[in-house]
Amino acid sequence: MKNASKIHPTQFYWLLPALLLTTGLVAYSRSMAEATEIKSGPPPWTASVSIGVQQWSALGDLDTGSLGEFESTGYNISDSVHRHWREFAGGDLYFGADLGYMVHDSDITVPGDIDELMADILFLTPSLRWSVNKRRGRRFSVEAGAGIYWSAISEFIETDYGSGWGSRHYEESAPGGYLGLSADLPVFFLGQGWSLNLAGRIHYASFGEVDAFNRKLGSLDGPITTLQFGLTHEW
Repeated sequence: MKNASKIHPTQFYWLLPALLLTTGLVAYSRSMAEATEIKSGPPPWTASVSIGVQQWSALGDLDTGSLGEFESTGYNISDSVHRHWREFAGGDLYFGADLGYMVHDSDITVPGDIDELMADILFLTPSLRWSVNKRRGRRFSVEAGAGIYWSAISEFIETDYGSGWGSRHYEESAPGGYLGLSADLPVFFLGQGWSLNLAGRIHYASFGEVDAFNRKLGSLDGPITTLQFGLTHEW
């Protein structure tokens, strides 16, 4: 397999406006929290940015024949913001939303395309997080989200003049969701309120039959298992 498991950081550039918008909302929410002078109890707001890897077996199992194959292992970036709602069952219940992007490489080049194809997923999920606070600022959480997932198979072009998307051979949207576990461990040298976030999630969305390259490739659905690490800020 040529150029297996290559990473294209430029794929994530278009997601930056969404991340910047979230950052702005976080800054506004923080100012509102400070204005109300909340002094004690669980942090009213948390926000996380993470990168990671995922395993999507159904993608690697698509019947692409002699054209090549997709990598079942890929890379992801995600962003989340949550607001404290209430105490629940000895812990704290938060509500918010997650925005994420997953991408998988392949060695597939079809007639008429210049470069190899990639498969990607964009998801947006309102979500709940139930957190148990431990001493020294550690927090362990159970997470669940449900929303909309978009999937596509496209050509990703890299030239001396830049990179971007070429031919799109498949796209579909579907309802989906995830269940997950996470841990936030304080990073004291970054200052108060910062922690290292470690998370594992199982996503599920069913995109149905994939009809591309003038052939039926099989069913594309979950589960998609992700492992992520990043930073959480709370205030």
